[in-house]
Amino acid sequence: MDDAAEVIDTARSHLSGLGFSGATAGRAHKPRGDALRSALDHLSAELSQWSHATVAIAAALRATTARYADAELRAAAHIG
Repeated sequence: MDDAAEVIDTARSHLSGLGFSGATAGRAHKPRGDALRSALDHLSAELSQWSHATVAIAAALRATTARYADAELRAAAHIG
């Protein structure tokens, strides 16, 4: 999961770094350039949220795995 978060963050960083907007699109394409910049900004924000959620899920899974392992050891100690 941490690797997935890193991939998502890399994609988000790449999209955020794109220097395209209405100002760089030229007069004939300014509205489309602005729309593209807005869409890329929105996508970047969504990817950031996704990345943070992935990190949180990974942490929760690690903690749960550790708790289950501890419970398994305690149960085995009671049996054995």
